[in-house]
Amino acid sequence: MIDTQMMGQAFALLLDWQLLWLIPAGLLYGVIVGAIPGMTASLGIALVMPFTFHMTAIEALVFLSSIFTGGVYGGSITAIILNMPGSPASAATGFDGFAMARNGQQNEAQGYAIGASALGSLFAAVLVLVLLKPIATFALMFGPVEMLMVGVFALTIVASFKGETLGKGILAGGLGLLLGTVGVSWGGVYRATFGNMWLIDGLPVVPVILGILAMPGLFALAGESFVVNDALLRRPNFRKQLHGMIDSARYKMLLLRSTLIGVVVGALPAAGSSVASLVSWHSAKQSEKNNTIGDGDSRGVIASESANNASEMGSTAVMLALGIPGGGATAIMLGAFLIHGLTPGPRLLAENLDLGYAVFLAQFLQVALLPIAGLLVIAFSTWILKVPNQVLVPIVLAITCWGVFATRETFFDIGLLIGFGLLAYVMQRYGYPPIALLLGIILSDMLEPELIRAVATFDAVNLPNVILTRPIPLVLVLLTIISLYYSFRRRAQVKANDPETA
Repeated sequence: MIDTQMMGQAFALLLDWQLLWLIPAGLLYGVIVGAIPGMTASLGIALVMPFTFHMTAIEALVFLSSIFTGGVYGGSITAIILNMPGSPASAATGFDGFAMARNGQQNEAQGYAIGASALGSLFAAVLVLVLLKPIATFALMFGPVEMLMVGVFALTIVASFKGETLGKGILAGGLGLLLGTVGVSWGGVYRATFGNMWLIDGLPVVPVILGILAMPGLFALAGESFVVNDALLRRPNFRKQLHGMIDSARYKMLLLRSTLIGVVVGALPAAGSSVASLVSWHSAKQSEKNNTIGDGDSRGVIASESANNASEMGSTAVMLALGIPGGGATAIMLGAFLIHGLTPGPRLLAENLDLGYAVFLAQFLQVALLPIAGLLVIAFSTWILKVPNQVLVPIVLAITCWGVFATRETFFDIGLLIGFGLLAYVMQRYGYPPIALLLGIILSDMLEPELIRAVATFDAVNLPNVILTRPIPLVLVLLTIISLYYSFRRRAQVKANDPETA
């Protein structure tokens, strides 16, 4: 599968002394940007793109990919400490990471996040290097029907979220799907925009995610003295962080499964790292034995972080092989290729395969340096827990508003942040899981266009027959049924043991 001659040339490309500082600088910058709520890896890459114009192609691409790697991981830092994911990819990390932090295990949680991110990236890089062309071929097999069923399968995650009843979870997810239709439809119809130009492109992801996940937590923290009440547990502890990093390698099957999910989902156009981390977290919750995933289990952090970092490799592989970006960050990296006179796609693999190999080989050095960059930022961020909440909450709220404003430079998004925060707070109070609402909004953006394409291609009457006669959609249907079965069974078991936690 690997062209050894091109691999040798790829190693030669990496013998550039400039990379000795570009990789650590890109990683550190990416981790910092990723940790700031609202400042995603895509935005971080876009901000430094002008500085790469005078670099060589390999220097620019490795520098940008280092930012991508650091940015995807960086979102986990604030997700764990404050339940405020720096990027959508880290939304699932906060489910267990923040619960661990509230129990005084923030150091262990940060260590697990670093270890899982590094190992997920490492396993994915090896997989992509060996299967670069087959991964691209696999991605081409996913048409509108296949992508539609991926979205339907992902919706089964709703059954895993805590709520007073499963019905309330389904209602919350349905409301999310409905809100996801806001904006101009594919047919050019304005839906629920109320004449507001900022809603024409739909609900922006950043204020919605931070509003639903972060704001209820801030409201709760405002009534307490500290995020972690025990003063001893608030201290940064390098030994515990290192223990989490090393212990994450113990969950080999979980890491391998999550990495595979991340690469596969990342290779699918329009799916992205947020979907990959949610699917991986759900898979771990269904398959891991004797777990408390969702209540502060380290395996939830490992599943999410390994998958979202692995999805970076999958989306980059498809971008290189087919010229199809899987998300905002890879779209910007596609622009970097074009700026340096390279056109991603089959022609690139035929004429510049060594460059493609070099991008993934650089990942090994990035993985080695990621823990150092992560620990440097964590060393500062953990001190946040020592700040009294009466000071911390206003500061965090101000930074969050700034991050939301910076995305589109409009105060309307700050209004959305507060509005969705209040909605999530009310939903939480009455037993409706806010995360199901978020999942519906995220998946609606993928489900609607794929449904329209599928109906236009096969006709609505024939669509069910097409789904049941094509191999990939049929497999996804079976996985959906299996996922729902295990979700219902687990709920029944939990309800039998403790009705209040069902």
